[in-house]
Amino acid sequence: MYDKIIRSRRKTLGLEITPGAEVILRVPEQARDSDIEKFLKKSVRWIQRHKEKVLRQIQETPKKQYEEGETFLYLGNEYPLRVRNKQSSALVLENTFVLSQTHEKEGRRIFTSWYKKEARKILGERARVYAVLDKKACTNIRITSARRRWGSCGNGRLNFSWRLVMAPLEIIDYVVAHEVAHLTHKNHKKRFRAKVKGLYPNYKWAETWLKQNGHLLNI
Repeated sequence: MYDKIIRSRRKTLGLEITPGAEVILRVPEQARDSDIEKFLKKSVRWIQRHKEKVLRQIQETPKKQYEEGETFLYLGNEYPLRVRNKQSSALVLENTFVLSQTHEKEGRRIFTSWYKKEARKILGERARVYAVLDKKACTNIRITSARRRWGSCGNGRLNFSWRLVMAPLEIIDYVVAHEVAHLTHKNHKKRFRAKVKGLYPNYKWAETWLKQNGHLLNI
């Protein structure tokens, strides 16, 4: 019924459906198995309804074709792809994405590499900005290939999925602010939420945007 259970210093039980249709169960550290089972029984319809909705979104999102005319996201904007015969770089972004014809058959790998490079630059810059706002040192950034977690924080290190660079900068800033807040608060309690709000006041809008559009941040 759920894919992952996370125990933390929280008081209530909660459920989350990720953009990848993974069901995450969040429970207090000392939650009893009987209480968890009772909660899950009450939540069966909710889980089915929301998981089916996410799966429909995934299925309705067509797979990218690395050919002339396909569009790709970058910082919330869509850019059409052009394939060119004579080009020194495998992929460049001008007014459009331009892919070298010699790399057309390995388009996904080329795009992934390009997105990762941009992610290191942009997410690194935004993390430093928000760390300064929160009077924190932030030098340890890692870019991941996570499909279901936009960001995470552990042992003082901030981790971000490269797929985030497809989202608008406002969404990137929200995820960064969220993880920077975790440098102080390891849970999602009231003080953590207040910290996120202080760093990024419009966080609820960004949360909603990711839930509704996260499935589009993929290639």
